[in-house]
Amino acid sequence: MPAVTATRPNEDPRVNGLLSGAEWSTRDLTFSFPQSAVSYGSRYGDGEPQYGFEAFNPAQKAAIRDVLAGYSAVCDVSFTEIGETLSRQADLRFAESDLPSTAWSYLPTSLPEGGDAWFNNSRGIFDQPLKGEYAYVALIHEIGHGLGLKHPHEASGRFGAMPTSVDSGEYTVMSYRSYTGASTSGGGYTNEPSGFAQSLMMYDIAALQALYGANYDSNGANTSYRWSPTSGEMFIDGKGEGAPSANRIFLTIWDGGGVDSYDFSAYSSDLRISLAAGAWSTTKSAQLAELHFDGSEQAAGNIANALLHDGDRRSLIENAEGGSGDDTISGNTGRNTLSGGMGHDRLVGLGGQDRLHGGRGSDTLLGRAGDDFLLGGGGKDSLRGGAGEDSFVFESADQGFDRISSFNSANDTIRIDASGFGGGLAAADKLVAGEGFIAGADPVATEAEGTFLYDRGGGILSWDPDGTGAGDAVAIARLAGHAALNAGDILIV
Repeated sequence: MPAVTATRPNEDPRVNGLLSGAEWSTRDLTFSFPQSAVSYGSRYGDGEPQYGFEAFNPAQKAAIRDVLAGYSAVCDVSFTEIGETLSRQADLRFAESDLPSTAWSYLPTSLPEGGDAWFNNSRGIFDQPLKGEYAYVALIHEIGHGLGLKHPHEASGRFGAMPTSVDSGEYTVMSYRSYTGASTSGGGYTNEPSGFAQSLMMYDIAALQALYGANYDSNGANTSYRWSPTSGEMFIDGKGEGAPSANRIFLTIWDGGGVDSYDFSAYSSDLRISLAAGAWSTTKSAQLAELHFDGSEQAAGNIANALLHDGDRRSLIENAEGGSGDDTISGNTGRNTLSGGMGHDRLVGLGGQDRLHGGRGSDTLLGRAGDDFLLGGGGKDSLRGGAGEDSFVFESADQGFDRISSFNSANDTIRIDASGFGGGLAAADKLVAGEGFIAGADPVATEAEGTFLYDRGGGILSWDPDGTGAGDAVAIARLAGHAALNAGDILIV
């Protein structure tokens, strides 16, 4: 067996509440599926091999390989499968026995049983582990013990219980609680059959990374994540990850780096998306896991973002694309690109230099802190840049009459796409007062050329594509508070 190290307590009680106090010294572990009870020897653990031993079937082996891949994706531990022999045993071993009524496993220890997991044989509970069902999450749970995680409601020496506010299957697969506030005794889990976690959850990931470090090579390039509205299957860069047993999404995303995207363009529901570390996103209520079979408790969301490890922002998801519903999408502290798609959407950039694109529909765009680009798109949109040097973008004169509620002439600009406005505009044109830009009370063009008109009394910016010609001016934006606007504030691109 590899050496075992005593774990140092973690200052975060939510992480510390999952640590058992023991961890493997190595980052390279082996695993196997013993074919005979003889492989375990005569003095082993609680004697599991002597009580109805049975080797894992192909479906169980495939599920274990999938779960271990999920572990190595989030923390700096590799797992190598070996063939079990009398002279060569793996660090982590998986088999069935009738001694456990459901399942159990051993924490890291130098004894032969260290890291091994056992699952009940005769009841058939674990014969076909399917993603989203109890049998599958039990595999994740028992491997967690094998790597040094404990139950969050239990205290062990310097490793106290986890705060009850995050002690549930929504935050850790090690929990005995189906939802926060549930009991840990009597009756067991109350989840619907397909309502269990489909992956390691955010505090499992944080605890494993506290023990073994984070894996930033996992999906470390520019990665796209999308989900099926009809099956719940996740696709990473177009490759399906296997559908859960029912149309539920209940998982946490760890991404190692790159400029990454959540793509929800296939959805017609009203999405609630957040890119903040530790936040939840909801695709639609029909895909939420029922955490109590009577329907009284639903999961906090469908998709959780992993927490930052030691404040490293590489794991943040940068971009999100909405669907055809009325979506709410918020960013994080990074540089985000948020696209609403169709529908009446609300986009919130938060920190960073963000690009917000409302798309079709009457949208609300809030840049908040940072130097942001706000493009309302079609419809009557509400644009607010917030702090920073913000750009309000117009791709054509007929994209809608928008309201800009925070324009500051000292910092902000209005960016005009010359190709979408016509009227002789060309990229890099410089507007000057009285030539291409006229401001005042009820301003009118004075030349037969495209002219921007700003009515200072009403705060209305218009575009007259032929100046003194027969065409009418088109109002493109209203600046709240009759904000000051000068020729130099308009940038032609």
